Amino acid sequence: MIGVILTGHGSFASGLYSSLKLIAGKQKNIIAVDFASNDSTDDLRNKLNMAIEELSECDNILVLTDLIGGSPFKESILIKVQSSKRIEVLSGTNLGMLLETCMTKTFENNMDNLIDIAINSGKKQIVKYELKTQEEEEITDGI
Repeated sequence: MIGVILTGHGSFASGLYSSLKLIAGKQKNIIAVDFASNDSTDDLRNKLNMAIEELSECDNILVLTDLIGGSPFKESILIKVQSSKRIEVLSGTNLGMLLETCMTKTFENNMDNLIDIAINSGKKQIVKYELKTQEEEEITDGI
């Protein structure tokens, strides 16, 4: 079983988790860990370790962070290095990526497959909308 920890600066984690619950309902084995403005990195590390303990029945833990190089990312990496449990850390999390990852983890127990799905889903969520004129649209009449 794969657990997910969502973390980031400010209310990034709890905000995304709130949106996830609104769209997909309450999720099992996912915990949001906010890095509040009054938290030290020690506070953040303690919160992350508590989240890992809450997910103790999970064989693997995927940590989804907001920014590469930020404190939530760095603290997650430090915990990963010191843990006997398999913990993987991704950055650049967006709502589409979180949604796809959480829905997929209900039937995908292979951590490497889930990571590939998360990364690909996150990339696909980044698009620029272009309004096309009728002339630009391909017209098909079914023949």
